[in-house]
Amino acid sequence: FPLEATSTNLGFHNSRQAVNDLAWFSKWFQQTAVNEKYGLTAGTRNKWTVVGGSYPGALAAWYRLKFPHLSVGSHSSSGVVKAILDFTQFDEQVARTAGPTCAAALRNTTLQIEAGMPSIKARFGAQGLAIDGDFFYFIADAGAETMQYGHRNVLCDVLNPIWEAGQDPLPAFVKFVNDYFMGTLGNSPSDYDSTLLADPVKGGNGRSWWWQKCTELAYWQVAPAHNSIRSAQVNEAYHRDLCLRVF
Repeated sequence: FPLEATSTNLGFHNSRQAVNDLAWFSKWFQQTAVNEKYGLTAGTRNKWTVVGGSYPGALAAWYRLKFPHLSVGSHSSSGVVKAILDFTQFDEQVARTAGPTCAAALRNTTLQIEAGMPSIKARFGAQGLAIDGDFFYFIADAGAETMQYGHRNVLCDVLNPIWEAGQDPLPAFVKFVNDYFMGTLGNSPSDYDSTLLADPVKGGNGRSWWWQKCTELAYWQVAPAHNSIRSAQVNEAYHRDLCLRVF
């Protein structure tokens, strides 16, 4: 049954609990959905391979390490298996994936957005984000998730010719965020509202993920010191304050 995502309940929400839950599930599934269904001898065990990407990729690696007798292999794609407090490499990889032209255009949009604060929030339907760091995280994710989840061309194929022609990339970026990042991919400024994340009922999946980032994994996507795409306001202090504010 669903529980409110209070800090007490979230205390059970961690990677160690997750891999143990997966071990229990695999045993249960093997016995009920395989052995009993097909009349196999109790205790029969198929060969299991664990697969995951990003955080599930880390879980796949940890599962194989902790339960080598329950798995024959693991495919951990982009699995960050060590906690990283200032994860500046994330933004650096976004820039490499975007390519020099697109990355330069995105850096320019960030500078323009910083200069246009706070009224520019309304162009993204994000005027409800009272904390500027939340807004800049939302803007950064619009570019980062686009690269991370295979949509690079949707954004960069538009920005590249604009930047190469010496024109302003901001209008195209605004349109992309509204039409694609929100309209097609289903993201919303409210997903980044740390005031909302602080609510155990309304905080949603974002609250549970931030719990893991604040208590165990870190993965804090801090702006690099040089050539950052995301605003420098998305720094370690922002993440620390968010964790204290939300939990």
